[in-house]
Amino acid sequence: GFIGVSMTSVTPELAVQNNEDPNSAHGIIPRVYGVMITKVFPDTPAESGGLRRLDVVVEIGGQRCRGADEAQLIIDGATVGEELSIKAI
Repeated sequence: GFIGVSMTSVTPELAVQNNEDPNSAHGIIPRVYGVMITKVFPDTPAESGGLRRLDVVVEIGGQRCRGADEAQLIIDGATVGEELSIKAI
């Protein structure tokens, strides 16, 4: 599957470390397990679905995702044309 994003894993520990840095390029990150969208590619399902850079995704297709590897497995398991709900905070 393909939604058209680059992403990186987020953990509560990473969020704390990031949030303590006044020069962080990522702003304030929620203290959760999930994935942060680092880039949304144009003309992709992610763009048309409203995902934005720095969104933190915690659920895809009704399944919790605790990191980029899990998110990619969920996306790869989808069939072409299948709609995936995405919960971002």
